[in-house]
Amino acid sequence: MKRAGFLYEKLLDRELIRDAIIKASRKKRRRRSVRRILNNIDHYVDELYTMIANESFTPSPYRRFQIKDGATQKVREICCPKFYPDQIVHWMMILVLEPVFMRGMCETNCGSVPGRGAHYGKKHIEKWYKLDRKNTKYCAKLDIRKFYPSSKAPAVMQELRHVIKCKRMLRLCETVLNSSDGLPIGNYTSQWFANFLLQRLDHFIKEVLHIRYFVRYMDDMCLWASSKKLLHRAVKAIEKFLAGLGLVLKANWQIFPTVARAVDFLGFRFFREKTTLRKNLALRLRRRVKKTYKHTQKTGRVRARDAAAVMSYCGWLKHAHCHGFFVKYVKPYVNFKKLKEAIRHEARIRARTAYCVGNAAQPRTV
Repeated sequence: MKRAGFLYEKLLDRELIRDAIIKASRKKRRRRSVRRILNNIDHYVDELYTMIANESFTPSPYRRFQIKDGATQKVREICCPKFYPDQIVHWMMILVLEPVFMRGMCETNCGSVPGRGAHYGKKHIEKWYKLDRKNTKYCAKLDIRKFYPSSKAPAVMQELRHVIKCKRMLRLCETVLNSSDGLPIGNYTSQWFANFLLQRLDHFIKEVLHIRYFVRYMDDMCLWASSKKLLHRAVKAIEKFLAGLGLVLKANWQIFPTVARAVDFLGFRFFREKTTLRKNLALRLRRRVKKTYKHTQKTGRVRARDAAAVMSYCGWLKHAHCHGFFVKYVKPYVNFKKLKEAIRHEARIRARTAYCVGNAAQPRTV
């Protein structure tokens, strides 16, 4: 693959810097520190232009905190960078690097990629189950251990040098990568660097191991084949490949027949003839519906965040064979008309805020 050059020069574009500020400020425009930047956007565009031109960007210290993620309550450390200049510079980098990363990306890589997601991967799996039962007879389910903390800067930089020849852009990438030990969860750049780090693995699985059916969602991956023996060989080869990147597979990887057991992946359970919701996702939906119903009965109104959450969960139901679940646990307790009204009201408030921001972001004329 031909390496990309003259990338750093693309950062020296005031329209790109302005676009990065607007995109980085999404869902943060009520914060005082963000409004300060947006209300004087021309000044900060000039400051960032000078900073990038002089190569004087230095990452600020992260604000670190922990969250309990999902139904499993897994503890994750979040590293929150400062909005200015860090988050804006991260957005500028990705606006330039995204075409480079997308150029060699595998079709069935569907984690943190624009236009792809869980439903994108689901459609592929259901199509394979329908069209090729023989070569989807067995499934191998793998997960990389401590993927983000274990992804070190030297390994990412080694991969970047294969596709980028612009030395100034490489120096900026290295500056961001060296700001933390591993890829910090919270940086906008981290999800892109993480996907890119495993890009060669995707091609290795497809082109060298000849695994025809394969989906990766960040550090989780599933492979399908016609025999267990083929999948066992593939897992050993993947372990060896990951060792070269300083990564390790979790010891709980599994290979099993898809006829006897559903594949629990992407928030769904894939049976041969149907697809249902993952159990913990269904449980979270029931709890959210119950919580929203109780609050509505008590106060007579629906909170926008509850309405958005319930509508989002119901979107998952539409993509699965869960009509019985919907009729029993959702329909009797949810007034969809009220949910939509609450979401529309919140959207109008956000639109007014965005209108004010848009006016502030317009270039001034004399």
